[in-house]
Amino acid sequence: MREFCTKWWKRIAAVDMLFIGVLALLASLFASWLKQFPGFSLFGALIIALLIGMIIQFPIRSAYVGSNDGRKAGVKDAAGLISNKLLRLGIILLGFKLNLAVLFTQGIKCLPIAAVVVTLTIIVCYAIARKLGVDPMLAILTAGGTGICGAAAVMGLAGSIKASEDKQDEKDNDVTMAVAIVAIMGTVFALLEIALGPLTGMTKDQLGITAGASLHEIAHAVAAGDAFGAVDIATIMKLSRVLMLVFAAIIIAIWWEKKHSEVENT
Repeated sequence: MREFCTKWWKRIAAVDMLFIGVLALLASLFASWLKQFPGFSLFGALIIALLIGMIIQFPIRSAYVGSNDGRKAGVKDAAGLISNKLLRLGIILLGFKLNLAVLFTQGIKCLPIAAVVVTLTIIVCYAIARKLGVDPMLAILTAGGTGICGAAAVMGLAGSIKASEDKQDEKDNDVTMAVAIVAIMGTVFALLEIALGPLTGMTKDQLGITAGASLHEIAHAVAAGDAFGAVDIATIMKLSRVLMLVFAAIIIAIWWEKKHSEVENT
C-alpha cells in the first residue's frame, strides 16, 4: 500500500504535473469566461478549452519541453493522468448537473425518446463510419458523442473503453479527432437548425424537443431552445440524453471488450 501511494504521489506532486494542471485550469477558466460572448456560446466551454489546449501545445513543446527527454516524458505522463484518471471524476461531477426530480416528472416522456434516439444514432453512425473504413475506436467514439452529449460523451466513453499499452497513443489521437468531429458538426447543425426550424411549421415545444433530441452539446441545445422560445423543454430533453451516458458507457465497454477479445482469440 505504501509503495502504491508513494508511486502515485510522485506522479501527482511533480513539477510537470503542476505546470500542466495550471495550464488546464487557466484554459478552463478562460473558456468559461469566453463562452458568454455571442458566437462562442454555441461551442461551449469544453470545446473552447480543448481548442486552446490544441493551440498552446506548440509553443509549450518549443519553449518548455524543447529537446529535454525527461521533461517531455513528464509532460506526457501529466497530460495522460489528467485526461484519463481525472476524467472519471469529471464524469461523476457531470451527474450533479442532472435534476432527477425534474427529469422524472416534467421530463418523463422525454426518457423513452432519449433512449431510442441515443440507441439508433450510435448504431447507425457506427455502421456508416465502419462502412467508410473508419477505425473502430474512432467510429464508436464519434457515434457515442453524436448520439449522447458531444465531447463529454466522447471522453466518458474513452474512459470506459480499454486499450493496450501499444495502442494508447492511437486511442488518444482518436479521442481528440472524435471531439473535433462532433464539435464542428454539432455547431454546423445547431446553426442550421436555428435557421431552418421555424420554417418546418412545428410548435415551440416540438422545436424544443427536436433541438434537445438532435443536437450534441448542451450549449447547442440550450442555444437552439432559447431561439425557439422553448429552452426549458429543450434542456430537459437534452439532459435526458445525457442520462443515457451511464448506460451507454457500460454497454459499449462490455461490447467492446467482448468483440476485441473474440478478435484476438481467432
